[in-house]
Amino acid sequence: MAEYTATCRLSSYDTMKANIDGGDVEIEALRSGANVMEVFLRPAEARTFARGILALADELDGGEAETKAPTPELPQIGSRFRVTTGGLNSASVSPGDVVTVNVHHTDFFGAMTSGGTTWFFNPANIGKGLEPLVDESSVPATVTAKWGAIKPGDKVRILVNDAECADVEAGDTFTVHAVDERLVTVNDEKNGGHWYFRDTTSIELVDDPDTTSSDEPAPSRSPRAKYVDEARELLRGTPYDATDLTRLAEFLAAGE
Repeated sequence: MAEYTATCRLSSYDTMKANIDGGDVEIEALRSGANVMEVFLRPAEARTFARGILALADELDGGEAETKAPTPELPQIGSRFRVTTGGLNSASVSPGDVVTVNVHHTDFFGAMTSGGTTWFFNPANIGKGLEPLVDESSVPATVTAKWGAIKPGDKVRILVNDAECADVEAGDTFTVHAVDERLVTVNDEKNGGHWYFRDTTSIELVDDPDTTSSDEPAPSRSPRAKYVDEARELLRGTPYDATDLTRLAEFLAAGE
């Protein structure tokens, strides 16, 4: 049972003790260790007495300074981080994933994966599970090696009908939403969502999408797209699936 003791500053042998006795708060006075008297207070009376002692102490020294916990500094919206700890803060993320800060709360922030899912992290995770990406050069080399010059905001062209089960056709163009080590995410403006591509044979960069005016003929399609479309027609009605078609496309592309 808890007991609180106050020692006289003039005599260390004289004390007062407070503890619980049944339904009361007992305050006991001792002189040289010997009991002098006891006072029994109901809880409400004990609180009033305690507040009175605090008021007297505040009158003497002005009261205790309030200490507020510092508000953690949150990363700016749009800041990008590379995940170095899998499952950080119970988020479904893996080492190497890149997340972008998209929302602030009082003492934590949300960051969106390339797949469009937002997970929440603490500022303390920065440097301990999340590494800041200051510029594109700090993205792992596998991004450059796999996707070349493709970056957010670029236009890409679809090379395969129904590429990777997306509702797309060869020749369709989309704006890149995000790029990471595994996939390219593009904006599906028609349906208000995104499409995701993991295979480099599914898309290609449109070098300069703004140089073609509406009066000029559409740019010629990639030869790979033509070959894949022809192969798709030949395979129609056969037991082969998109994986077989992709492998065929890779074989044809390799022969260019």
